[in-house]
Amino acid sequence: MIAAPVINSPLAGLTATDAVPSKAAALAAALPLGWDEPIYIPDPAKRVPLRSFEPSLPTLFFLNRHDFWVAGDLHGRSYPGLRMKSGCDLGIISELRRLVDALQQAHGVSPADIREERQRQQLLKIKRRLRTSVPRLNRRTAARRTPAEMGPKEMRPKKFTVPDKARSWSPLSLPLSTRMQKILRRCGIRCLGELHDLPFAELRVQGDCGTRSIAELQYYLQLAEAGEVAPAPYRFDVPEKARSWHCLSLPLSTRVQNILHWRGIRCLGELHDLPFAELRAQGDCGARSIAELRHILQLAEAGEVAPAAYNFDVPENIRSWNVSELPLTVRLETVLRNLGIVRVGELHGMHFETLWAARGCGRKTLEKLQQVLARAARGEFAPPVQRAGWQPKPLIQILDALVGFLPDRGCQIFCDRLGAESGEMETLESIARRAGMTRQWVSQVALLCVIRIRKSGSLPLKFHLERLKARCNMAHCALSPDVLGRWLKASSAKPRFAVPFYVRLIARLEPGIKAEGI
Repeated sequence: MIAAPVINSPLAGLTATDAVPSKAAALAAALPLGWDEPIYIPDPAKRVPLRSFEPSLPTLFFLNRHDFWVAGDLHGRSYPGLRMKSGCDLGIISELRRLVDALQQAHGVSPADIREERQRQQLLKIKRRLRTSVPRLNRRTAARRTPAEMGPKEMRPKKFTVPDKARSWSPLSLPLSTRMQKILRRCGIRCLGELHDLPFAELRVQGDCGTRSIAELQYYLQLAEAGEVAPAPYRFDVPEKARSWHCLSLPLSTRVQNILHWRGIRCLGELHDLPFAELRAQGDCGARSIAELRHILQLAEAGEVAPAAYNFDVPENIRSWNVSELPLTVRLETVLRNLGIVRVGELHGMHFETLWAARGCGRKTLEKLQQVLARAARGEFAPPVQRAGWQPKPLIQILDALVGFLPDRGCQIFCDRLGAESGEMETLESIARRAGMTRQWVSQVALLCVIRIRKSGSLPLKFHLERLKARCNMAHCALSPDVLGRWLKASSAKPRFAVPFYVRLIARLEPGIKAEGI
C-alpha cells in the first residue's frame, strides 16, 4: 500500500489522509486561539509592501491574484475569509500569520492593543446595526406631527420650485452636466417652467436619475433665484456674411470637420439657430468641439478669419502630368485610383467635398494633395531644360538629397546594404545580426527605400536617369564604378558616398541601365 504524501506546509501533523471535516475546522486545529478574529495591522505598517518579506511562490501568486499589495490590505480581514478565497491553502494561511505577527512585534503592538482595536470595531458594528434598524416614519405618522416636531430630513422639499424669471429658460442655457441634460431631454422637458411643481419621484421614474442629479438641478435653480446664474446661449449664432461659407473653407480641426460631414452640414448657414445639444447628440462631439465652432464663428463675425478656396486650382503647366509622377502617399494614390483620376488636370476645379466623400480620404489627405500641387506649381518636380552636353553632377546631387530624406533607421540599413561608406556590399545576415532583424526584413527595408527614392525624385530624377541611359548606349559601355568615377571627375563633382554605391543605386532605380563591376 502506497503511503499518502505529506502536504508541503509548515503546519506539522497535517497529511493528505487526515480527516478534515471543513476548512474552518482545519484552521481551528492549525492556528492558535483567536484565529477567527479580524487581523490587526498598526497604522505605521499599513504601507509596508508585502513583497518586501520575500514570501514563497504560492503565497506570492495568491497575493497577486487577489490584489494584496501592502500590509494595510490585510487589515480587518479574517483568516477564515482568506482561506475561502481561491488558491489559498493552510500553508499560505500559516505564512500570512507569521507575517502579521512579525509586523506587530516590529511596531511594538501588545495583545492589549489588539483587544482594544477589536472592541472598537465591535462597537462600530453595533452602532451601524442600530442606525439601520430604526424604523422610518410613515406618511400617517408624519401627518399627525406638527412642523416644529418634524426633523430636518422630513422638512425637505418633495417638488421642484422654479422662480418666475427662469421658467422660460431652456435647460440647455444652464451649465448642467451631460448626464442631467440627457435626463431632461429623455423626459421631454424643453424649458424650466415644465419642472415647476414636478415631484422628484416622477423625474426619478421617468428619467432614471438619482439623488445627485436631483441635487444638481435644485442647486442651479437656487442660483437662478438668487440671480447668481444667467442663461447662456445654447444655439449657434452665425453672422449673415458667413452663412454662405463652406465648412471646408475654414481652419477647423479634423474631428469637427468629420462631425459636420456626418451631420450633413455643408455651409455655415445650416448651423444657424441649431441647438448645441442636437450637434452633441452626434457621436464624438463634445464640449471642446462646440467651443471650437463658436470660436470660429466669433472670429468670422469680427472679420479675423476669411474663407479659403475649397476647389483645386491646378496650374496649366502640370495639368498634362500623370498622377503617378507626383510623390503622393499610398493612401492618396488609392483614393485617386478609386475615383478614376489619371491626369493631374482632372483635379482642376474639383470640389474638396468630391474627394472628401471617397473612402479613406480625410482632411489630412486633402492638405497633403494641396501641398504636392503647390510644390508642383513652384516647379520642384518639373524636368530640367535639356542641354547639349549632359553631366552626371546634378544626378549625384539629387541622389544625395533623396538619401538624406530617408528615415534614420532605414537609411542606415540601406547604406550598409549598398556599401555607401566602404564601397563593399554587406550581407543580409551581418546587417540583420547587428540590427536585431531577420534577413527578409532587411531586404524589404532596402526595397522600400528604393521605392521611396524613385517616388520622391519624380520627374527630375527620371529625366537624369534617362539621360544617363542614353549616354551609356551612345558610348556602347556598361555603367561601372570606373566609368562613373571618370565622368564625375570630369564634371568636378564631389560625391557624398562611395562611387560603387551610386552605381548600385542607379541600377536599382533604372533596370534598363546595364551595370558592371558591382
